[in-house]
Amino acid sequence: MFHDGPRLVVIRSASVLFGFFLGLVGASLDLYSAYQFMVGPSQNPMPAPAAGMLTIQFVGPGFLFGVGGAALGIFVLASAAASISAFGAAHMRAFGGLMIVYGLLMVLTGSSMGGMASAKGPESFLGFGMLLVGGLMAINGFMMLREAALSPNSM
Repeated sequence: MFHDGPRLVVIRSASVLFGFFLGLVGASLDLYSAYQFMVGPSQNPMPAPAAGMLTIQFVGPGFLFGVGGAALGIFVLASAAASISAFGAAHMRAFGGLMIVYGLLMVLTGSSMGGMASAKGPESFLGFGMLLVGGLMAINGFMMLREAALSPNSM
């Protein structure tokens, strides 16, 4: 009959919709933790050097973790947006695999941040959130892979 044009958003299952929301939450956790890694060391100002003294400043591991967390957040956000498109519906198996990889990376990051530590503070809260969301992302990725194996028209 009539052609409505290209469909930009295609949500065929609950796991794709849940994966989209997990991707948004996971990306926000990644980006906020990257911000905390990058800004954290600068909150402890070093004393000003005496006049005429040379100072050498090194890039700390917090900055490198921040860059990695920001990259992971951007990739998770882009993948979440693409997963609900027509392209994502056609490649559900690939997006399920990506979700598993992102989830495992978030679990590793959350455990390195002290996600189960008893200390109170933003690092332990972010670590616990990353453990929780990363685990849910990995489980949802396995569900997407299972649905893709049962669906004849997904790659």
